[in-house]
Amino acid sequence: MFRLLPRLLLPPAAYLYASLNWAILITRRVRGVDIRRLGTGNPGAANVGRNLGKGWGALVYFLDLSKSLLPLAVGRLWLFPGSGPWDYAALLLTGIAAIAGHCHSVFHGFRGGGGISTSMGVFLFFVPAEFLASLLPAVGTAMGLRARVRFPLGQWVPILFVTITPFLTLALNWAVEVKLWGRVTLGGHPWWMVAGIFVVSLFVLAMNLRFLGRKLDGSEAV
Repeated sequence: MFRLLPRLLLPPAAYLYASLNWAILITRRVRGVDIRRLGTGNPGAANVGRNLGKGWGALVYFLDLSKSLLPLAVGRLWLFPGSGPWDYAALLLTGIAAIAGHCHSVFHGFRGGGGISTSMGVFLFFVPAEFLASLLPAVGTAMGLRARVRFPLGQWVPILFVTITPFLTLALNWAVEVKLWGRVTLGGHPWWMVAGIFVVSLFVLAMNLRFLGRKLDGSEAV
């Protein structure tokens, strides 16, 4: 019972921590205004960076990244240290809860950002090598759109990254198996981890259906 309760509480705790919208809180503290009334209106790192400065934007990005990385690290170290499917499923649920908290914050009227930065923390935790490899084609494709959109990096890199990562993970899983350090490998992941990456990607895209349905008008999903 002593071990079961913290395990059950981890996903709700991840949701509550992720519900803290740092873009809103920091902008109110620094500028005294609501970030949702500035720039694109998106309460995320990119909009903060453009309106408050790159340093503040970077701070918000890493805080949003911690929304998933911190509870996942706690879960891995103390609650779900195994490498079987049930441990991965519990950690995956924790990561999804963090993304949901960022997108539908209980502290901000169940409205928030697109959850991309928080989902990056999930990908970084489970497939760090594939996470880094996915950034290159995402940035390259977005820069190819720079003549058509206002903010190619803030607007399209996040969505492209979330879309590319599961397919690149699957492709590399078929092609290679390279042990890098500790549990980190390039390819060679169990099938349930690869399936989990697809689940996370689909969940994030579902959170951003409104963005995907809009015209290229400068809105973003970070």
